[in-house]
Amino acid sequence: MHLGAQRTRSGHVSAAATWNFLLLLSVCSAVLSGEEEHLAQGVDILYQLGLTAQNSTNNERTSSTLSAYTTVPSSLNLPVSGYGILLDSNTFYEAPAGSLFPPEVGEEFSVVVSLSSWRANNAFVFSVRDGRDRLRFGIQLLPRRVVIYTAEKASIYFTYNWQDGSQHSFAIGVHARSVSFYADCGAVLQREQTLGRSQTLGDSRSLFTLGRMNSKGSTFQW
Repeated sequence: MHLGAQRTRSGHVSAAATWNFLLLLSVCSAVLSGEEEHLAQGVDILYQLGLTAQNSTNNERTSSTLSAYTTVPSSLNLPVSGYGILLDSNTFYEAPAGSLFPPEVGEEFSVVVSLSSWRANNAFVFSVRDGRDRLRFGIQLLPRRVVIYTAEKASIYFTYNWQDGSQHSFAIGVHARSVSFYADCGAVLQREQTLGRSQTLGDSRSLFTLGRMNSKGSTFQW
């Protein structure tokens, strides 16, 4: 069941294979910090979309999925094996951003991603666009680079080799006027200033798209 999905093309969903696909996509309301040890209230996006089951330590999924949140530690732990989806050229998942992100996710938040891919087709991991189809936030993967968009024409590039087929986990920390990149359990840390202020994700008129920028964009694939 794809809760909140406006349009859904057939995608492959699996809870068994663990190393061939996007494993975790989580948004936290507090920015990750290598110097601080704390828990941040977060949202498991794949679970919110109805694409994965909850951890066995949590309650079984109910009709109130859109109000279920996960707790994400500030350190970069690998996600639970078996939770994720395989994205291909036919995959297309969209949902109103307001149904995915709680009000607590403001201008400062973090995104935790775990993925595996050999291909670099300049696709987006996900995007959030406003009612006028303008980009509010997005994560794009280029060869040896991760690009973060905090607005339509505001992008920041981080050097990172993600396209070797191995499992990669990284986090993006978004501040009001800067973006931080964390990888390899904190061994890789980069921070860049932004030209404008970051924007909130949960606007009622915004649209969340998984695996691409929009319906016509390239699809992130394994």
